[in-house]
Amino acid sequence: MKVVTRSNAANTRQNKIYRQNGPDLAVSVDPKFWNVTWIGVADPRVKVTNVGIKGQDGLTPMWRQTKYTADNTPIRLASYVEARLVIAEVEGGQTAVDIINDLHRAAGIPLFASSNAEEIRQQVREERRREFFLEGKRMGDLRRYGGGAFAAAAGGRHPYTLDTYGGMECFPLPNVELLNNPNLRG
Repeated sequence: MKVVTRSNAANTRQNKIYRQNGPDLAVSVDPKFWNVTWIGVADPRVKVTNVGIKGQDGLTPMWRQTKYTADNTPIRLASYVEARLVIAEVEGGQTAVDIINDLHRAAGIPLFASSNAEEIRQQVREERRREFFLEGKRMGDLRRYGGGAFAAAAGGRHPYTLDTYGGMECFPLPNVELLNNPNLRG
């Protein structure tokens, strides 16, 4: 496993997920990650707690993640688990079911059973959502799997502020990319 080290020695080295969701109360956890269970059993890979207060905007309920517990908590970058899930996605079938069940055993949750190719494919995606909670892989997964969440959000409204969401399928190129490639236009 490879991790991104964090430190409390300098602000630039702190675990920003912990800092912003913990002491700073600047961000909350998305409702899709509240009370995540598998067949009625809480999934310990996605542990969050309702703090019982509102966030800085005075509207958003504060849910705190408990995966990162300090400024110096490292963040997993790459792991055997991720490699196994890549294999599960490519192979599908019983290989994928076996990999999913290895992850479920490690998490102490009930096993997965299916022989339906689409159900297995969807479960591999769900395992990635749970396993890589707060590890920076979710947006890439959503875009790679067709971006259903992005399309659904566009034109919708934020549940607390009622602001309208815009499309998030494309992101502007960073200036460094534009400046380093004369063939690109902004």
